[in-house]
This record gives sequence, C-alpha cells and structure tokens, in this order.
Amino acid sequence: MKKKVASLALFAFSVLMSSTSMAGTLRTLDANKITVTGTGNVLTLPSITDTVSTATSSEVLSNKSISGSSNTLTNLPVSALSGQVSVANGGTGDSTLTSNGMLFGNGTSAVGITAAGSQYQVFQSGSGGVPTVGALQLGQSAAVSGQLGVANGGTGSSTLTANNLVVGNGTSAVSFIAPGTSGYVLTSNGTTWSSAAAPVTTPSLNGGSASPQSVTAAGGITLTSLAYENFVWVTGSSGAVVVTAVPSVTACTADGQRLHIIGTSATNTVTLQDAAGLSGSGLQLNGTWVGSQYSVLNLHCDVTLGAWVEDSRR
Repeated sequence: MKKKVASLALFAFSVLMSSTSMAGTLRTLDANKITVTGTGNVLTLPSITDTVSTATSSEVLSNKSISGSSNTLTNLPVSALSGQVSVANGGTGDSTLTSNGMLFGNGTSAVGITAAGSQYQVFQSGSGGVPTVGALQLGQSAAVSGQLGVANGGTGSSTLTANNLVVGNGTSAVSFIAPGTSGYVLTSNGTTWSSAAAPVTTPSLNGGSASPQSVTAAGGITLTSLAYENFVWVTGSSGAVVVTAVPSVTACTADGQRLHIIGTSATNTVTLQDAAGLSGSGLQLNGTWVGSQYSVLNLHCDVTLGAWVEDSRR
C-alpha cells in the first residue's frame, strides 16, 4: 500500500512539472520536500534578477558590487559617508585642509599643506625642497638671478667695483668713479664728476710789504684781481691820506670773499671811512680805520649789502 501511494505522488509531481497549465500560475515549492532521483532526471529552476529600483520595500545590500555607467547615487546623507578618499584613488588623503594653506604633492602619502603665511610673503622652496610660505630671502644667492633693471630701481650691474663711487647713468647701468690718489676729492666740471687733486686756492696779492700800493684820496684802494682770499698793502701817496673815493675800495663780487688791508707806514697813513660817514664808500666798518704801520683791517664780502663788512682790525 505504501509503495502504491509513493508511486502515485511521484506521478502527480511529474504531471505537475510538465503541465502547460502552470503558466501564469504562482507555485511555491519547498526545496526541503522535493527529491529528484534517477538517471536523466533534471529539475531546472528559473534565474532570478533583483531590480532594486522596483522594490516596494527597503533593500539591504551586502557584499554587492554596483557597476554600469548609468548608475548614480543621490540624496546620500553625510552620516552615510566616512573615511577619506586616498591619494591612489584621486583624493587628498586628508580629513582637514589648513585655512589659506597651499597644497603640494607628497607622493603616495596625503597631500602636504603649508601655513597660511602673512601679507606679502611668498610661496617658496624650503629646507630639503619642502614648500613653505615666508619672506623671500634676498640675501641668499639661490633666491634671485640676473640683475634688477634700472627702471625697476636696480643698478643694472652684477658687480660693484670695490671702493668706487656709484654714479647715476640715466636708463643705463650705473657707472663708477675710482677713488684715485690719496687726498683726491670728488669734483664737478658742471657735467660729470671725477676724482682729482683738491684745487689749490692761491690768494690774490696786491703789492707787498716791500711794494705797497700808493693810495690817493680820490683814487682809493684798487684791487687788480679778486679771489676768495685777497691781500693789499697800502701807504699814503704823499703823507697821510683820507680816502674820499666812492667806493673807497674796489667792490667785491661774491659772498664770502675776504679782504685783508695792511698798512705799511707810520706817517703815510691811509684812512678809510664807514658808509655812515661817507655815503657810497662801500664799507661797513666799526668806525673809521686808520691804516698805519703793521695795522690790519679784515673784511668779508656781503653781496646783498653791496659792501665789504668788517670782521676785525688790529
């Protein structure tokens, strides 16, 4: 009886599997209760394709791969993301970036970041080639090359001759003046500068102690030439003379010129009057001066006043 029942069950299953009446009909098979035996018997189950987009309930993907150019992920909350994109995958490898810092490559490690720096500092190579931000060290030869052009405030020269003076040269590189011989001074010819011996100022001598100028009242004292230092020796032409000529002494021509009038005779004296006593005398004196033997009147020129002004007398 048991054999008969089993045979009937197997027959019914075979009919069920081969029947075309199953089309469009949902059937549930319990794999734990189906046994297929016998040579040549094959049980074929349909393949299943999961389509997440049409699922009506939440799906949990575990150990799945998403591929295809049309796949996109949207509306992902920040809480769904963690970790950093590695350098190998095109990321920085960093979780934070210093505000205003400069990024630089660091091989397969996370990118390097400089400090923010201060105003006017520059991005440059630091120790060992590691980039840094700081002031440009112009004192280091590796920091600069070439010469700063004259138009940009430079000298236009790569070297400056030791101990030479630097002289402007328009838009061209600066020129130089050598110091020359010891005691030389910088002098101008009105156009250029040069190093030359200091000029020797020879005083203008009018006569001498052995050959004084013979002064007349109407002629006054004449100076044959004028320099910045002038000497004149005088004596009265015929006894004591009071000069009445205006001006009483040849007028000076430049501020700072100095005049020394020297008397040579105790009897043939020469008397000079101040402008207050003789209008137009051209002399600003501390009173009348009587030039006797060994007496001296020291004056300087004041062009504004148009007069010789007394400094001292003896």
